[in-house]
Formats: sequence, structure tokens, C-alpha cells
Amino acid sequence: MIGKTAVVLKTTKTKNEKISITTKNSMMFQLTESVLSSDFQTYMMLKQLLEENIKELKQEVVHIQQINICLEKNLSSIYQLKKSIYKMDVSVLQKYYELRSSNLIKWQERLFQQYTFKQWW
Repeated sequence: MIGKTAVVLKTTKTKNEKISITTKNSMMFQLTESVLSSDFQTYMMLKQLLEENIKELKQEVVHIQQINICLEKNLSSIYQLKKSIYKMDVSVLQKYYELRSSNLIKWQERLFQQYTFKQWW
């Protein structure tokens, strides 16, 4: 295990003064407190393992925060796009009704001219 990194899931202390350490890949160490206190190399290895795990977790937190920022920017962009599409829809509808009303007026004028022309003859 020396030189390898493992994510520590839990550390428990039993009644008989044994300390159990369970890692992410289900490896388990059981050490007595006397071994931990007397075996400096084992202690340093476990300390280094925990420090590396903490560093990896901090990097993952930073990465998740960056992803969150990107998602918020994308959401904001989508909202802005939705607003601009809505504005375009409104302007297109306005143009449509303007054209429609102007065409109706033109048709009314034509009908009126035809009617008056027929009556005149």
C-alpha cells in the first residue's frame, strides 16, 4: 500500500482500541493504537494518504464550482435568447397586423372605387 493513493471512506475506533480504516476500493487496515504511535512510518503513510485525499477532494470541489459557473452562464444565455426570440415574435406579429390592416384598407378603397365607378356609369 505504500506509495499508492486510496480514498478513505471512514475511520472507526473499536472497544478493543483497534483503529479500522476503510478505503474507497474496500481495502481495510486494522491497527492498534500502540502500533500507530510506535510505527512512525505507518503513521506518516496514513497521514500522507489523508492529505492527498483532501487535496484531491479540494480539486474536485473547484472543478464542480467551475462547472456550476459554466451552467449558470449557459442558463443566463438561454434566458437572454428566449427574451430576444419573444421580442422578435412580438415585432413580427406587429408587422403582420400592420400589413394586414394596410391591405384591408387598400381592398376597401378598391371596392369603394369600383362601386362608385359602377354607379356613375
